[in-house]
Amino acid sequence: MARFELSPCCIHLVCTSLNKIFAYSLINAQERKCFECVENKASLPASSKKHSRNGQQDTENKCESTRDDDPSKKEETEAADRTKVGAEKLNEAKSKEDSGGNESENDGHSCSGNVLAHSFSPSSRYYAVCDDFKQLSIFDTTNWSKLSVRSVRKRSTSLAFNHAEDCVYVGDKSGDVYRFSVKNEEDEGTLVLGHVSMLLDLAISPDDKYIVTADRDEKIRVSHLPNCYNIHCFCLGHTDLVSKIAILPKDQDILVSGSGDASLRFWKYTTGQELCRLSLKQMEDSARPTVLCIRCSKKSNYVAVLLEKFMGVQIYEYDRVDEVLDARLVASIETGVEPWDIAFDEEDHLWVFKPKQDELISVYEFYLQDKILKLKLTNLNEGNQILNVIGQVNTDWQIFKESLKVESLYTNLHKKSQDNSKDWQRRKERKIKGKLQEMSEQTEGSACKKIKVDEVLSKTTEREEDVQS
Repeated sequence: MARFELSPCCIHLVCTSLNKIFAYSLINAQERKCFECVENKASLPASSKKHSRNGQQDTENKCESTRDDDPSKKEETEAADRTKVGAEKLNEAKSKEDSGGNESENDGHSCSGNVLAHSFSPSSRYYAVCDDFKQLSIFDTTNWSKLSVRSVRKRSTSLAFNHAEDCVYVGDKSGDVYRFSVKNEEDEGTLVLGHVSMLLDLAISPDDKYIVTADRDEKIRVSHLPNCYNIHCFCLGHTDLVSKIAILPKDQDILVSGSGDASLRFWKYTTGQELCRLSLKQMEDSARPTVLCIRCSKKSNYVAVLLEKFMGVQIYEYDRVDEVLDARLVASIETGVEPWDIAFDEEDHLWVFKPKQDELISVYEFYLQDKILKLKLTNLNEGNQILNVIGQVNTDWQIFKESLKVESLYTNLHKKSQDNSKDWQRRKERKIKGKLQEMSEQTEGSACKKIKVDEVLSKTTEREEDVQS
């Protein structure tokens, strides 16, 4: 799936497609940077294993040539072969140990370098991206120079900078969160917390006191920073995977979460209290859509949501009075296709990134008509920098369309519920029927026995009468 990200100060627009990253300047429309995620073998521990295998192959070739040239050294080469086989097994064991002993890490998945997670720092100074090669790359956006490339233990699912911008937190598929220093290239990452299931999203509180993490097992955990082993509270209530979380920019003690149970919930995350719950099901009989993206406006109380298999964007508005919060659906945009991503800019315009040729990005603005909130396409005059950037993005359609083949992360993460009540009822009915049939057979058998006894008694009585006569 292609993604895009507006920098907080609306200086840059970054779009990603598979293993390519495009950085567009919203100030100078002619400035465009393109990066490709490639395997940096110097940063990956697994690469040394590849080199060692290549070395073993060279040794094998040399041994074969020696065996052919000098048959008298056959015993020596056989011993070398046995030593080589033992070394291969030892290297394989070490490789498994280095990868955490998890043989299913790849899960039949071939690394391609695709972008898995990315984010700007709060001031837009830094940009971090995690790719399919299990690499964390950090860029300085002033000149888009690459500050560092470091390896991560597992494939990443989310990342976020703290507001001090001195470290970045990376969550992975095994449920762990690692902290990396932004400027210290030698920092290999420190494990700060772990879930027992796959971690799907994380957020850092604006005061850098808490880290909020969401996982596949319906839990939202709030932990203290920097000592994340100190759990502050849980936000519990979802009945399926928690796919997305976000802290409201205007009400920074409120967390909004989206889930595979087709609900949008608002929490006071410092206490774990649920303030509001909205159902996102379109119809009573429809499937429960998973929330794919949540974006919050900085100027107003709008929350934009993308849903799985929904060809549009839903806009919600919330009102808060003290500890009471109410939210409702106020507008919806039909896009004709399922959007890839959305974002709010500093002027409260809604940007929609969608798989549509010559219309990859659309920018909408809000307006009131008869006290009803509406959205319309922003009127961009000729020569407008944003219009020029959109034109540049559209020219890269051939690259972005490759992302149409990418499957959603959440497709196979839902818990499968089986309704076996009907099967149980059928089994129960068969069991009762069998019992009744057995009882009727027993009853019929006892009746037959009684008839035979009566016949014997009657015959005995007749014989006694004949004898007496």
